[in-house]
Amino acid sequence: MELRKFIATTIREYLNEKQILKENNSRYILLPYDEYNEDFEEYGIDEYDAADRALEIAKNGGVTILRDKRLSGILIDTKLPRVIGAIWVSDSSDKFSFDIAIDSSYQNMGLSDILIKDAISEYQEQKYIYDDIGEDFKMEVDVINPKLAQILKNKYGFYVVGELSQNRVLMSVD
Repeated sequence: MELRKFIATTIREYLNEKQILKENNSRYILLPYDEYNEDFEEYGIDEYDAADRALEIAKNGGVTILRDKRLSGILIDTKLPRVIGAIWVSDSSDKFSFDIAIDSSYQNMGLSDILIKDAISEYQEQKYIYDDIGEDFKMEVDVINPKLAQILKNKYGFYVVGELSQNRVLMSVD
């Protein structure tokens, strides 16, 4: 009987989460960032200003974007419209990592899922290429937010591979 209750609860949570993300995705979208993406024009946002705003959000959140990371996507609130977050991914040849930042007024709304899923998707694409040529390719993420570390662990199967300081851990899925 307990197993049946657990399964029912798990399915209900999954369906609720899926509905929330569906509703969020109609208002909050992740636009790929490149030198010229016409989608930004649709919302009256200059892509270079968007990149500057993304860095500002990261800086305000205490996220330091290292040189080995490139801006991969920008999260937009289509209702206002405005930049509310971003994702940076590494171009390192031996490890994949990513940084995400969300404007403080949009945190705790489940929007990190959009960014994390995009990072995992990009990692899988790159890993496929490395696997194809017989090279090892891992993901390691330097996490400075304990709440994000819990999300990565509980929802995406990440685990801690090292503690860097009191509230900073290195996590992986490999």
